[in-house]
Amino acid sequence: MGAIVSSLISSVGICASYCAYKSASQLCEACFGNSDVTSSGRKRSILLLVVNLALSLMFQNSWAPSIAGGNDITKIPYFGPRIKNSFNDGCVDVFPEQSEVIKCIGYAGVYRATFVSTVFFLIMSLAVANNPSVNRRAWPAKYTLCMLGLLVTFFIPNSPVFFSLYLWMARFGASLFLVIQQVILIDLAYSWNESWLQKSSEAESNEYGSGRKWLIAIVVAVVLLFGACFFSIISLYKQFSGCPTNDVLISVTLILILVLTGIQVTGEEGNLLTSAIMSSYAIYLVTLAISHNPNGQCNPFLENDGKLGIAVGIIITFISLVWTAWSWTDERVFTSKGMKENPSSGEENVQARPLDGLDIPFLEEQNNNVTGVVMEETESSSDWCDNELWKLNLVFALISTWITVILTGWGSVTSSGGTIDLWFIIISQWTAIGLYIWTLVAPRLFPDRDFS
Repeated sequence: MGAIVSSLISSVGICASYCAYKSASQLCEACFGNSDVTSSGRKRSILLLVVNLALSLMFQNSWAPSIAGGNDITKIPYFGPRIKNSFNDGCVDVFPEQSEVIKCIGYAGVYRATFVSTVFFLIMSLAVANNPSVNRRAWPAKYTLCMLGLLVTFFIPNSPVFFSLYLWMARFGASLFLVIQQVILIDLAYSWNESWLQKSSEAESNEYGSGRKWLIAIVVAVVLLFGACFFSIISLYKQFSGCPTNDVLISVTLILILVLTGIQVTGEEGNLLTSAIMSSYAIYLVTLAISHNPNGQCNPFLENDGKLGIAVGIIITFISLVWTAWSWTDERVFTSKGMKENPSSGEENVQARPLDGLDIPFLEEQNNNVTGVVMEETESSSDWCDNELWKLNLVFALISTWITVILTGWGSVTSSGGTIDLWFIIISQWTAIGLYIWTLVAPRLFPDRDFS
């Protein structure tokens, strides 16, 4: 009788384990997606970045004060003291003020979370370059590995991995992303202008005079953006005047805005809306730069935590992230059988994307002019140069480094300022504006070449 009861209990246990496994598997697939051929994996990539951003904020604002005071995790036998020592490394023995120690520990948490996502996307970029299908497969396992990797970093001391090697890697990666972000915003601005012009033409063709509202909307957007730029310039002169460095940087930014706008209006390249958006972004960068000036006499926000700048940076980053991921491909062009169909040859009620045909930064435009059905390439036959997903993962890695620096003030613990951070941002601004000006003057200098 006892054997029968034991057997029944075992059977019930096996059934319960199986049900729990299936439930967990379905829950993971619902949250993180699956390896269906209709998926590109970009949504899960964005979700992973959002998760790491949330963890970074939690480590910085909740974890750091608690671990400095000795929370329950530090009381775990064997593991707790090692975790506390790892986070305290380079903080307790360097900074005399308790507030600086807590800030340093918070930065250590941010570095760990973003380090994991940066390394993950770099590895993904290399793997996807060899096999594009890797980008859509095994996302539950990828999330699990990332969380395990984050747990491992808890036992790694801050120096030199995080406070030296990764911090400088993040600074250079963030500087590069500032330039890439500028290109993304240029593409977004051109697409915005083209979209409203297209809507104006369509409305005008349906009813004479009805398209004028879209043209008025473009003019209003341009006036508001340029007005905000010059109001910001005046505010910067009032708030940050008194230092030659600040005055020069603000003046140079104003001159660059006037130059790029003048070049644009004197030619057929570009449009005022794009110039207005780029000018606004230049103002944001110079504000971010001079707010890191370590001279307290000309930086009234030196001791400020910079929460507004962090919020603005996260918003702009999210816009860039979504635009980069979604502008590259539309999942509606994939069928459940693993084939690509031109929407015009498939269901009649599928509407074309309004921005199809526009240039996508760093990601080659997909050719949607093919009719009929085209068989999908085998996973092993994709050419490295023709595979665009590796570029997407590389941009996600750079976004991880950018999140690192905007949450930690480019690594400055003693204050919100730092000369190195200031010049990193300013050089990125000059490079980005130079790229935009080049897109305006290159067709004039080389009229025989195709810059489309």
